[in-house]
Amino acid sequence: MKIRTGIDIVEFDRFKERVNNPDFLKKIFTDNELHNKQVESLAGTFALKEAFFKATQIKIKNWKDIEIKKSRMGKPIIDFLNLNLEKNIHSVDCSVSHENKMVVAIVVLLLKS
Repeated sequence: MKIRTGIDIVEFDRFKERVNNPDFLKKIFTDNELHNKQVESLAGTFALKEAFFKATQIKIKNWKDIEIKKSRMGKPIIDFLNLNLEKNIHSVDCSVSHENKMVVAIVVLLLKS
């Protein structure tokens, strides 16, 4: 088995400018992800998507190919909506943390041999 990681950090103030653009929101987030329009939440979702694509080393064609959901305990879960990755990925773990004016996200993939 092989491990791959991806990490991303987002500054809230810079991200706020992008959130005010409806085209940006439509391009990046699924309808379910837009349910919570708080800047901090959207920044965390964006960072998780960035970290995921870094870990998979897949060129981003459609940001909506994955969706960030939450477990009952609030832990983020990545759903591969339109990507056929199950044959290559054994498991995915991720985490996001907010602090002051920043959010950081990490994704760890365990790949099948």
